[in-house]
Amino acid sequence: MYMKTLRPYVIIFVTQTIDGRISIRGKRTLLSSERDLARMHYLRRNVDAIMIGARTVIVDDPILIPRPLNNVAKTPIRVVIDGRLSIPLDAKILDARVSTTIVFTSTRNKNTAKAREIAARNVLLEYIEPIDDENHLDLCKVLEVLKDKYKVSRLLVQGGGRLIGELVERKLFDEMIISITPKIIGKNGVPVIDREIQGIIDLNLSSVQIDHVSGEVVLVYRAI
Repeated sequence: MYMKTLRPYVIIFVTQTIDGRISIRGKRTLLSSERDLARMHYLRRNVDAIMIGARTVIVDDPILIPRPLNNVAKTPIRVVIDGRLSIPLDAKILDARVSTTIVFTSTRNKNTAKAREIAARNVLLEYIEPIDDENHLDLCKVLEVLKDKYKVSRLLVQGGGRLIGELVERKLFDEMIISITPKIIGKNGVPVIDREIQGIIDLNLSSVQIDHVSGEVVLVYRAI
């Protein structure tokens, strides 16, 4: 297990259907009620950075900032894990005027035309040596850079299923908050953990909250 002192405190937050899906595959999907969005923005206001994967940027195109901004002492850093540097240049998250954005990508993308164009927008690029031919990045190294170089103490992870799956499998998280919405998607949905995991990951249940207005159930788990 990676030493917690070498990485931020990692909170995974997902809103899922009762059949364990976080979106319709390939489509932007809004599952949260207004009350659930309020819970999400509360978390965003109380972390140093928010992290998502490239697929979430491509499908959802989030701006990834807390609302309302006038209640935020410091806007959290936005972090994208994109080994292939595949996010579109018109993605909202690349607007560095809104908040600092860091894109972690493979060293193989260094000095490419796309990397230069992204950097020209005042977006920070962090190059990590890939761990395979598919340009997957070592998340231990990513978290270490965030903690050491950018002083990120608390990190909120909001997707997607592959990124969450790797963090869970490698036990690179401290808290997992699952908001279950009274909806069903079925087989065409993206699962919360969108990858194979070797073995079973045990968690400790910390709290259960039932929102009788929205019908959502919020489960808070701690890593063991």
